[in-house]
Amino acid sequence: KTPNKRNPSIKKLKSFFGEGTPRIVEASEKSQDSASPSRLYDIAREGQLYCKVEAKDGKRASDRSWKPVYGVLKAHVLYLSKEKKDSPTSMEEHPISIKSAIVDIAYDYTKKKNVFRLCTYSGSEYLLQAPDTKAMLDWISVIQANNNPDAD
Repeated sequence: KTPNKRNPSIKKLKSFFGEGTPRIVEASEKSQDSASPSRLYDIAREGQLYCKVEAKDGKRASDRSWKPVYGVLKAHVLYLSKEKKDSPTSMEEHPISIKSAIVDIAYDYTKKKNVFRLCTYSGSEYLLQAPDTKAMLDWISVIQANNNPDAD
């Protein structure tokens, strides 16, 4: 691989610790091994949603309008993109870490139906609207099942 296409976190570690650190070499070799099935690429849930960003990293969002998005939940990350994509890497337009996130029905939001709130550990808050009640409850259940901070 070329240096500019490497995983950014591994690139940062290498710049800090140096190129020859054994654990970094081991991690970069594992990330290149596409033959081994990984839990990180298992899609737990996906579907069409509407998203409204209430707060980003604890600060009120400047654009708080509803936008149609396609959501894909893989392990501890919820990817939101403008439309459904075939390639898993192209889903990474707006990754949201759901580790330690709080998710529940947005009972206080009465303007739209089937809305649930996702509050992240970093202080971001999202309102997400599902097409129906069953889909909303499924999303909440799957996010709760995948937001354990101790799981890998």
